[in-house]
Amino acid sequence: GANEVPEDDLPQTLSVVFTPGDPDIVYAGSWERGVFKSIDGGVNWKSINNGFESLPPAAWVYALAIKPDDTNTVYAGFIYEGIYRTTDGGNSWTAMNMGLTSRNIRALLFSPVEPHTLMAGTNGGGVHRKIVEEDSWIPANTGLRAVQITSMAAAPGALYAGTFVSGIYRSLDGGISWS
Repeated sequence: GANEVPEDDLPQTLSVVFTPGDPDIVYAGSWERGVFKSIDGGVNWKSINNGFESLPPAAWVYALAIKPDDTNTVYAGFIYEGIYRTTDGGNSWTAMNMGLTSRNIRALLFSPVEPHTLMAGTNGGGVHRKIVEEDSWIPANTGLRAVQITSMAAAPGALYAGTFVSGIYRSLDGGISWS
């Protein structure tokens, strides 16, 4: 099809996520070419960018997250363009930026403590939390001394945020506060 891309012709890739429970379904975020999806473990890829038409050509997808209990719901975090969500496996995307204090997204992560809570690490706005069913993001920076988040990770009962200038922070309360 017109949107299919051979494996060796994928653009520069900035993020990759596998679908929980089905490693054949893979999403890749790219530099300047949006999001790609594979349904055969990465052998073949398809561009799935319906809904990104208003974004500038140089939009970079720096982070991806798949909702743990609904693998058709995927979030894509762009540098400078915020966060987009698909609820149909990538057929269409909608902006989800209400409440973000920075649209420079560097990390997306579902909380292992609260699985319906999505965390966003931004460059310039720190960490934001969003209950999936709600519309708005809420800043969650209590205890952070830096607002330039570079990465996020989860372990059972804990979240971690890597920062550009002041190390790694840990949250034991689902990302409400950090130390």
